[in-house]
Amino acid sequence: MSEFETDFSDDGERVVSSQKDWNYYSHLSVYRFASLYTKGLRVVDAGCGTGYGASYLVRSVAKHVTGIEVSEKAISYCRAHFSEPATDFVVADLSIGIPVPSGSVDVIFSSQAMEHLGDIENFLSEFRRVLKPGGLMVVAVPAIVSREQLEENIWNKFHLINLTPLGWYTKMRRNFARAHAFSHWPSKRFSDGTEPHTEDTTIREADFDFAAAPISALNIQTKTLNTVLMAKRPRRRARPPHVDEFVPYAWGEGAIHAKVRREETGLLRWKLSQAAQTDAVSAEGAGS
Repeated sequence: MSEFETDFSDDGERVVSSQKDWNYYSHLSVYRFASLYTKGLRVVDAGCGTGYGASYLVRSVAKHVTGIEVSEKAISYCRAHFSEPATDFVVADLSIGIPVPSGSVDVIFSSQAMEHLGDIENFLSEFRRVLKPGGLMVVAVPAIVSREQLEENIWNKFHLINLTPLGWYTKMRRNFARAHAFSHWPSKRFSDGTEPHTEDTTIREADFDFAAAPISALNIQTKTLNTVLMAKRPRRRARPPHVDEFVPYAWGEGAIHAKVRREETGLLRWKLSQAAQTDAVSAEGAGS
C-alpha cells in the first residue's frame, strides 16, 4: 500500500481496492450480497470508504449510488477511480446527517461503518428520514459475541460503538418494523473454517456464505465475520431503548475500558522515554 493510500485508509481501517487480498474480498462479498436487493434502485452507500463497493453496486445494475464518507481524501480517491455516470460521492459526517432529500432512497447500505459513529441514534433517525416508506436497509457490523472480541473492538481506536448482534438487532427493530439477521463466513470449500490468508489461496467475493438465522443463535455463534442485518419499513418514530442494546454485564465493559486506557498510557510513556533516549544520544554525538 502506498504512503498516500495508507494516509486516507487510516492505517488500513478503510479497505483499498488496489490491495486485492482476503480482507478486500471479504468486504466486497457484503456488497455482492446487497446487490441482490439493489437492482434498478437508488442506493446510498453510507460509509463508502474508497468507492470500490459503490462501483460494484452500479455494475450490478443499481440505478444510482450515492457514496458518503467523512474523509475528503477518500472521496477524492473515489472520484478519481470510480467516477461513473450512475455514481456520485459526497463528503459528510454520517453521525450528523445524510445529505440527501427525505424519502428519496430505495436502499441504504452500510458496511463496517456504523461502529465508527458516536451518535448512532441520530444516524438511524436519518436512515428513517431518507428512506422511502417501503425502503430497505442492509448493514454489516462486527460480530461481538465474547468478552475477548469486545476487548479487541475497544482496542480499535476507530470503533466507538460496542454491541453484540442482539444489540444491533434490537436497535434495528426499534427503528424498523421488520428485521432479519445473517451470519457472514467463508464458504464450505474452506472446510477447516479458518481464514485463508496464504498467498496461494484464490478467493473472490463469491466465496462467502450469508446464512439467515435467529438472532439468538447469531448472538452466540463464534464463526461469524460480521453480523449482516436487513431491515424494512422504517418507523415514523423510534421505539424506546431496550436493555438488549448493551453488552452482557458479566463481560465487564467498564473494566476493559479502564485496562485499555492504562495500557495505552503505559505504551505512550514508553514511547516518550525511548524518544528522549534517542534525542539524548543524538545530542551527545553532536556535542562530540
